Amino acid sequence: FNYVAAGDYLETFDSEPARKTFLHNADEVVTAGQKLNYIFPLAIDAEFTNGGKWLNEYDCTGAYVFLMMLYHKETGDPLYLDEARKAAQVLSTIGFEYPYEFTTTSLGPIGLLRLYRETGEKQYLDACAIPMAAILRHSWTFNPGYREYKGRNIFLLTEGMPGVYSNGWEEATLLRYLYLFLTEGQDIVPRSTLDLVSELLRWKALNVADSIVPLYTDKSIV
Repeated sequence: FNYVAAGDYLETFDSEPARKTFLHNADEVVTAGQKLNYIFPLAIDAEFTNGGKWLNEYDCTGAYVFLMMLYHKETGDPLYLDEARKAAQVLSTIGFEYPYEFTTTSLGPIGLLRLYRETGEKQYLDACAIPMAAILRHSWTFNPGYREYKGRNIFLLTEGMPGVYSNGWEEATLLRYLYLFLTEGQDIVPRSTLDLVSELLRWKALNVADSIVPLYTDKSIV
């Protein structure tokens, strides 16, 4: 994610320090992807093996696709496009176990969309449904309305780690990258998907107010 952030900064501000940081370890990132077969565990050893000791962070496969597309855009090197294709093939086999945390889960749809726009291969557009379905699966579709939740709005917040919590950083990345998905895909993504993303973003924007302490109805939870 650090390289993604540097690449985003570079795209926005054309910053030379960001370019240096962004490209600094590109070869090592590709080596890791290739040796791990584009499935990234929580930790690895020096030989790039897992040995079944660690959980897999499947959402990093989508982040890898996104990052490779950034590398390809910056350098024009076809290697990175080929790497994005290989990782996207792996992503297309992953189901609802896809999210580990939602900081990187939202990189999957926009990465796949950009790969589709570059190649014209519909399989990548279709694969956008996997991370999008996972995001919706882990977004809350209720407002409790009792005890410390009375008067608060948590509708369509997304669990930062499935079954645990929701947090501001992951909500912010969902807002950013799903917005990119919505705007860049408005002419090609199925209308039903765009409507779901629009609704998700609308409620998440509303939920920002619920994170501001002075607006809490019940101050006891502070």
